[in-house]
Amino acid sequence: MPSQKQLCTKPVPGRCLDAIGAEPGATVAHSDPQSPAPVNQVLSDVLGWGMLVLLIAAAFGLHVRRRSRQELAQASRRIPHPGSSFAPTGSSTASGSTQGPVSQAGPARSPHGSGAPSNDGALSAPARPPELTGARHSRRTFELLAQNVDQSRRLALTEARLDLVLAALPRERWLVERYVLRAGHRIPFLILGETGVFTLWTLFGPPQWSDLPLVNRVAMDIKDRLPGYPGPVRAGMCRALEPSIAPRWWYRAETRGGCWVMGLDWVIPWLEHFGSGHGLGVDDVARLNALAGPHWGHPIAPMPPGIPDVAPWPPQG
Repeated sequence: MPSQKQLCTKPVPGRCLDAIGAEPGATVAHSDPQSPAPVNQVLSDVLGWGMLVLLIAAAFGLHVRRRSRQELAQASRRIPHPGSSFAPTGSSTASGSTQGPVSQAGPARSPHGSGAPSNDGALSAPARPPELTGARHSRRTFELLAQNVDQSRRLALTEARLDLVLAALPRERWLVERYVLRAGHRIPFLILGETGVFTLWTLFGPPQWSDLPLVNRVAMDIKDRLPGYPGPVRAGMCRALEPSIAPRWWYRAETRGGCWVMGLDWVIPWLEHFGSGHGLGVDDVARLNALAGPHWGHPIAPMPPGIPDVAPWPPQG
């Protein structure tokens, strides 16, 4: 008799006999109900290994997503903002120490000619085109314009020297205003303080008699803008390249006006020698400063000829 089989000696209708279609009373062999089935063991092993594989795959997916987020964050910190200058490696750190030069070229522009920054060139400074070597135009092309630029540079130099001298005046007692626009003229220096009101111009050479009507007319225009002020507005011209020239009153009857001419070293003594009869107090200087602003929301006077005008504020109509 087989060791793992057991005879069904007691016929049970519908169970052992009927299951195999045997006649009643026949001897039938069947499996031991206490022994595990091989098929169930295989299914259990497959399910166990499947669960292990799924856990490994889930852990690997989490790691990949975390790594991708870190790399994206690092890349976003390296890309400059479109409105900021690009700082290559070696720029100033957060602590303020400078490790290298910072490029001022700004974000790279699209090669298609649009004004939008190019994403491809956002991480590098734009390449400069090669310089145009040699001369393309003759000397005669630039001679006339060079004369105007030369005059502007001379005036800028002389005005810078005078500005340094006037900086010695106490600011609470004197108002020194540069480039005041009035009646189509640009006044280099308008000075108001404890001895009166002055318009001051600079010269890089000897004055001309034809200058007297101009500076007198501008001084009268400033006087008209000071209703109730009893004193005169005095005009002066400073020889900034000849500092030792003592103050001298230039006057010509046919021009109906005169002007003071002095060297750079005499400007402060000239301002102070007029006395305080028509001078401004410290509160007057402070009030003028407060009124002069700038106040961006207030109406403005029309610009003089030669200066680009702006729309009136508030807008009309």
